[in-house]
Amino acid sequence: MDQIYIEALNEAKTLSDSDYLLIETSTEDLKISIETLKQLLSVATANKLTNPFELTLSGDAAGTATIDGSESVDIDVSQIKATSLKNDIKINGTPFDGQDGIVTDQWGKERQITIGGCSRSVNGESDIEFPANEVFSGSGQPYVPTAGGAMTGDLKRNINDADYTVYSATTETTESGTSVNIEFGDVNANPFILGLSQPIWNNGVNVKKLLTEDDIYELERRINELESMDTQTFKNPYKNKTIVAFGDSILAGWGWKEGTGIIQPLKEKYTDATWINKAESGANMAVTSSPAHTPIVNQITSYTGAADAIILDGGVNDKNNGLPIGSIETNYDASYNTSTFCGALERSLQYIMDRYPLAVKLYIIPHSFAKDNSYVDSIYSKAIEICDKWNMPYLDMRVYSQIAMTSVNKGKYTYNPNSKKGDGVHPNETWYRTFYCPVIDQALQYQGIGSITASEAPEIVAVTGVKLDQMTLTLDAGDSAQLTATVSPGDATNKSVTWSANNSNVSVSGGKVTAKTAGSAVVTVTTADGGYTAQCNVTVNASTAIDHTELTSLSLDGNCYFDTEILPDENTNTKAKWNLQSGTTYIAGAIDDNYKFGYTCTDNFYAVRGTVNSSPKPASYWNGDWIINQTGVSYQFGDTTVATDAIDSFKLSSPYYLGNMSKNSTPSGTGVVGKIYYAQIYSGDTLVADMIPVKKSDGTLCLYDKVRKKYIYNDGTGTVTE
Repeated sequence: MDQIYIEALNEAKTLSDSDYLLIETSTEDLKISIETLKQLLSVATANKLTNPFELTLSGDAAGTATIDGSESVDIDVSQIKATSLKNDIKINGTPFDGQDGIVTDQWGKERQITIGGCSRSVNGESDIEFPANEVFSGSGQPYVPTAGGAMTGDLKRNINDADYTVYSATTETTESGTSVNIEFGDVNANPFILGLSQPIWNNGVNVKKLLTEDDIYELERRINELESMDTQTFKNPYKNKTIVAFGDSILAGWGWKEGTGIIQPLKEKYTDATWINKAESGANMAVTSSPAHTPIVNQITSYTGAADAIILDGGVNDKNNGLPIGSIETNYDASYNTSTFCGALERSLQYIMDRYPLAVKLYIIPHSFAKDNSYVDSIYSKAIEICDKWNMPYLDMRVYSQIAMTSVNKGKYTYNPNSKKGDGVHPNETWYRTFYCPVIDQALQYQGIGSITASEAPEIVAVTGVKLDQMTLTLDAGDSAQLTATVSPGDATNKSVTWSANNSNVSVSGGKVTAKTAGSAVVTVTTADGGYTAQCNVTVNASTAIDHTELTSLSLDGNCYFDTEILPDENTNTKAKWNLQSGTTYIAGAIDDNYKFGYTCTDNFYAVRGTVNSSPKPASYWNGDWIINQTGVSYQFGDTTVATDAIDSFKLSSPYYLGNMSKNSTPSGTGVVGKIYYAQIYSGDTLVADMIPVKKSDGTLCLYDKVRKKYIYNDGTGTVTE
């Protein structure tokens, strides 16, 4: 291509893109536009980077992006932290940056409030007043107006903060003017709240006559009358009522206000009622030999005051302490065994129903919070059955506590004074006020508190004596007989009795006497009221006749145990053959306040002698036949040998149980789930009991002691099968 030359301009001029220049070439002249010329003369530029790079944000905001310069980029922010607003804002004149809450003494918008003829602008900055002369100066006023005002409508009077009384006000025109007739009306039919309702007056009739002194006196009389009417009782169903609570730490308020607890919020709300809390932290429902706290059954049966409503709970501590559940009686006047949960609860309800028939009653099944519901199901299935039998209303708080029955809420809703943290068991103030008390309040009102006035507590009829239907008994070892106690007089308030025997030749429970070993014994019945006694002399003959068939084994369901009547000491040795299934916690032995002897298991076996245990961890733990063979401190479990406490001397006060542990002479925990083949007990090298499974001619399954020539029967509530 030929060289192109651009002719110089003779004069300066402003060129636009549409102008042309004359270009001289070797061959011809050309015209070229300024726009084209700019392109020809322009310097080439880059539109992107050869090597892109990363942009990175860090700190309070995090994110990355790749940029090559060809276009803009956005960085996605994955983390943003802000502690305050970039620019403060003002809320009702108060600066706010989001770091802290604010308090403003003004409303965002003023409100106009009008009462009668008085109108005020309110912005929340201060209190306002409504002078009576201004309130009564116009039409539409809600109270008795002055002369010239309107009189047709109803009068309203505030009785207290929550209740409004309605009065009917009408006018009557006479020659001397217009008079006012006032009658009280139905507070529920026409409720009125000042400031939230439209005024009820109109200008139908002008008043020509002010209220006289007699009119004012009548109005005050009507007001006083209304305040004493039953309508006020309806608004506060607890007015002049006595509400009594019995139970354990849940009702006592161990996690908040010990001694008031469950009733405290209700006591604060309903001040014109009498609130009494007899509950004690740690209390069992059942009676034990040396209770640290008043058993709930005794809390109830010792109370003789008035009661319009009764609240009670109990049973969790019975479960914790391994107390026997017991059985439910078929009638309503049995001599209930108060050393068991069932017997103690039945005795409590019997007392309540007899003494306070008109009182509102409520049994509370406690929450379990983070604990598995099965923890209390075993005992409270019995509680519900008993409540149904006695027509006792109950409230299952586990149903109403689902929000709090999570581990994350333990700190929010529970408190343990010892550990200073939430334990998932004992309610704190928030829990009582948020869940417990509103639900209990609702339940008591639903049951009719306030609608029925319970009579004063009936006069206590004291016990004057007791007698037995039999003064003497003769039994063969292994046999039983029932004694019946009659308390005098027949209408005595407290007919509770306890049974005891002076030695181990017999045992007695609820009046049922079981002959154990040959000899004699005295059975005594004692009244709870007055301590009156009656006795029966029992003679036990040795059982010589063999009327059984030997069996290979007996199957136990975990609620069975056999009382050997032998008190273990440092010389006691055992040999037994077992087959265990999952669910066993106690195999055999005894526990008292000082020593232990026997065999337990949870995840492993534990052999216990004196005060020290040893864990042999046998390979054949479940579903295998194996033999325990003890000689002094040496124990052999199948192929595993361990040693325990070599204490010089000890002796237990509790008898040796097979199939469970005797704890202070009562069964403890879950016993053997499985089979027993035989059990031998030695004193040193001397065999003192050799017990084998048998089936008697009458079909009874039990153990027979070949040494003592006696039968040993299942004393538990479970079933023994072949």
